Parts: sequence; structure tokens; C-alpha cells
Amino acid sequence: GSVHALVGPSGTGKTRLALEVSRKARSLGLVCLGGRCAAAANGEPGAPLHAFRALGHRLGHLADRHRSQFDDVIGDHAAILLPYFPQLQPHLPAATRHRPADDSAEPVLGALVDVLGRMTEGEPLLLVMDDVQWADDLSAAALARLCVEASRRPWILLTLSDRDDHG
Repeated sequence: GSVHALVGPSGTGKTRLALEVSRKARSLGLVCLGGRCAAAANGEPGAPLHAFRALGHRLGHLADRHRSQFDDVIGDHAAILLPYFPQLQPHLPAATRHRPADDSAEPVLGALVDVLGRMTEGEPLLLVMDDVQWADDLSAAALARLCVEASRRPWILLTLSDRDDHG
């Protein structure tokens, strides 16, 4: 795997280039997933893991179409991820809808990596994350963890930013 960053001023074509890379990667059989970090109205980073909402939607679609595969992918991480992906609630038994007492980021990060790993089942993954300069703390930590994981898996992580001080 590998990690790449496109950094440049707004309007220079980073997102367009990433869309073309994603289109080509999809045609080559890679699992492609995208996200965008968004600033809140006050200019601060958005809600925790907002950047990964596309993953939540994909999991919801998986639950709608392939329930047993969804159960395998989400595994025992449902309660940990539900606060960040509320669209999963209709697909989960009531008993799993309560988050464990541990409020640290570690279980969430571990669950996110594990779910992505189960979703791709060893297949190559291209994860494109736009506007990482607006990443909330949990999304930034998730991206850092995914950078490490990309060295161990057939994953390509492509981040886009209009400034290079996002870490």
C-alpha cells in the first residue's frame, strides 16, 4: 500500500484529478471509497468522523442488499460505530445500540480499520479524502491510523488539502 497527498490552493484541480484517479482505479478493480472533511459554520472542524460518512452509507447499502455479508463486516463493532454512522441503526438489533463505556478513540479507530479490512477482504482499496485541512480530531486520528495500515495492506490513501500544515 501507499499514502499520497495532493496539496495546493483551492481551485487548482486536486478534486478533479482525484475523481479521475478514482474512476481509473475502479475500472482496474479497486474498491474505491471517498470522503470529505467539512468545516462547521463557525469555521471549526465538523462532527467526529464526518469525513467517513460515505463508509456509513456503504455499510447501510450492504445491510439492505446482503445482510449476512453486512453482519460479517460489522462484526462486534456495531455499538462502537453507531454513534458516528446513525444510518446503521435500523439494521442493528436493539441490544447493539448501546455504546460501550470506553470513550477513548482507540476502540473507534480499531473498529474503523477492522471494518474497512473486512469490507475489502484483501482486495485493493483506494481511499480518497478531500479537504483534510478541516478534519476533526477523530477523523485526523483515523487518517493517521489508515496511513500506518496502508503499509500493511493493499490500500492506497490519497489525501487532498489546500494547505500542508494538516500533519
